[in-house]
Amino acid sequence: MRSDGPQVLIVEDDEDVRTMLQLALTSHGYRAAGVRNGNEALAFLATHLRPALAIVDLMMPDMSGEDLVRRVKTDDALAELPIVLFSGHSMLPRMAETLHVAGYLSKPVDLDRLLGMVARHAGRSGGEPERPFTPE
Repeated sequence: MRSDGPQVLIVEDDEDVRTMLQLALTSHGYRAAGVRNGNEALAFLATHLRPALAIVDLMMPDMSGEDLVRRVKTDDALAELPIVLFSGHSMLPRMAETLHVAGYLSKPVDLDRLLGMVARHAGRSGGEPERPFTPE
């Protein structure tokens, strides 16, 4: 399926989870770019057009999701980027509130909640999926 919808940046250190999120989003018409950590996310944001939304894992090596969010929010060019935190950590709701992000998704991800969150913050995708996404 060709994905011409809004771009979503996925910042997730677990390759399997990152790939699953990318497949889910592209199968629903979004363009999804994935990076492994906060440093790669900052490099991506410095060299590409700003995505419509970033989904950021809270617990990552090198630079935590919390640190990444704080860096993005202090950059005038990126401060308005909607960010959704993504984690299995019990402090996720409190961290999302403290960091004033657009929302949060708990691991393991619920596909309907993921798509609803992305549609709400990145805009609806440009079409229906060729086939329903089912994780393996």
